[in-house]
Amino acid sequence: MHKSNLFILFVFFSITFKIIAQQRSNFEGIIKIMKTNKTDTIFLTLQIKANKLRIDEFNKTQQKRKYAIVDTSTSKIYFLKPEKKIYTKLSVYRLRQNLDTNLIIIKTKNYKNILGKKCYQWRLKIPDKNTEITYWVAAEKYFTFNKILRFLDSDIAGKYFVNINDYQDVFPMLIVERSLLREWKSTIKILEIKNTIIKDAVFEIPKDYKLLNK
Repeated sequence: MHKSNLFILFVFFSITFKIIAQQRSNFEGIIKIMKTNKTDTIFLTLQIKANKLRIDEFNKTQQKRKYAIVDTSTSKIYFLKPEKKIYTKLSVYRLRQNLDTNLIIIKTKNYKNILGKKCYQWRLKIPDKNTEITYWVAAEKYFTFNKILRFLDSDIAGKYFVNINDYQDVFPMLIVERSLLREWKSTIKILEIKNTIIKDAVFEIPKDYKLLNK
């Protein structure tokens, strides 16, 4: 099963879900995310309830491609492919700081409002990778942390975010990746955060799906 797009975004999701799941452990609702780069646009819908998270991935025409189910209490992730009615189980590990010490971190006083949240600009330069990442983070702590969520850290924006002091205390609403010469590479943007009741059945693997062993 091809899982690369979900892999690429998993760190950003983990940051999002950590913030949600770890404040009062009582957020229940939906978060919608969009990621764009030079070749593709991906939309994701996160459904969150207690320790459980479901991520549905849609292509640029809003057609569902696949989805993932996460249970932080058991550290299990399942990737499901509806058209083939199969799923795979994934091992996960802790987010960790990148060992690259050649990083330039600038927490500016610039801010803008995103979905009604006052978001400050944090800039991270990675000269060795010809990359600058701008994080617009919600200043208020409307979600906090009391759990440790382990996910893959394959996306550069998430991988390096954990190198910034106080990253646990903010919520990234917008991430823009560029080259050091300001050439745009990608954008990850929160489109919507909505409190709503999520049914338990959303997090169940359909009985007619088969486990694909690798």
